[in-house]
Amino acid sequence: MARKTSSKNDSSSEVMLNVIGYREDGDWVAVALEMDLRGYGSTFGKATADLADLVSMQMSFARFKNQPELLWRPAEPAYWMLFHEAT
Repeated sequence: MARKTSSKNDSSSEVMLNVIGYREDGDWVAVALEMDLRGYGSTFGKATADLADLVSMQMSFARFKNQPELLWRPAEPAYWMLFHEAT
């Protein structure tokens, strides 16, 4: 599965991310391609909700440390290829 998703953090910033989902060991994994973060859950919806929480925490941490470079770390090219094939 592939989708564009948004996440809000505690200061109401919104970021749009490309997300790819796949099954692994019976659970769903949702990968935010621009940040190389992964959320997990029994459904794709739960995995993306977990991912949204992680994105929010990462944004808050980067802001707290005043290090925006902590945000943007692209996922491996294979995940981007899967995303483009799915869309």
